[in-house]
Amino acid sequence: MWRRVVIVGFSLLGVTALLLLLLACVDVGPGEPAYDTINATWLSDISHALREYRAKHGGLPPQASSDANGRALLSWRVLLLPFLGEADLYRQFRLDEPWDSEHNRTLIGKMPDYYKTTGRHYRFSGEGKTCFLAIAEPGKPLGDLGPGAGLPNRDDRTIVVEANADCATIWTKPKDLSPSGGISKLRARVSGERSGRVVAILANGKVIIAEPESLWNGNGVKGRYFQLDGE
Repeated sequence: MWRRVVIVGFSLLGVTALLLLLLACVDVGPGEPAYDTINATWLSDISHALREYRAKHGGLPPQASSDANGRALLSWRVLLLPFLGEADLYRQFRLDEPWDSEHNRTLIGKMPDYYKTTGRHYRFSGEGKTCFLAIAEPGKPLGDLGPGAGLPNRDDRTIVVEANADCATIWTKPKDLSPSGGISKLRARVSGERSGRVVAILANGKVIIAEPESLWNGNGVKGRYFQLDGE
């Protein structure tokens, strides 16, 4: 029995050491909440996957895959799986079926860590829900703002953002934030309720921890660019 206790003790020490090493390698700003750092780390991985997707396919993924009749099937978050090291999970999906088909619904509970929004407001990861949402029109590529959105169409425009908890959606579902509703609706859904700041991926691939208002003001995003050491 003592041998078993010692083994468990060393295992816990190993996990603790790994977490401390990760925190030591992350470039954290003074007084920056740990939740911001964790969410920025996930979005950095997603941003890297988006770059790899664009290199292979010549553009960013569509907001959703669709069938021959234009019906939305699966979220861009599913399309990105092979570029997040989740090719095995991607192959389990029936790509010609919608997210809520009998088969595809069985995969909702397998949401990868990359989509798990972290923070006290977010208590639904076990439900397969995420608050990492794209800003895109249905059927359009991520970052395609479309006409009349009233948003700055620059290389620092936001393409993926940490939305409020009440915007949480099942990660496989093709549901995001439409820019056509205008800036006022986006402000209401991305208000930084968790820490007064939000984490976002910009069209230039950078990840930023920013004040929400600066995402939409047209004068350039203001905040702290996030990176892991070695990037």
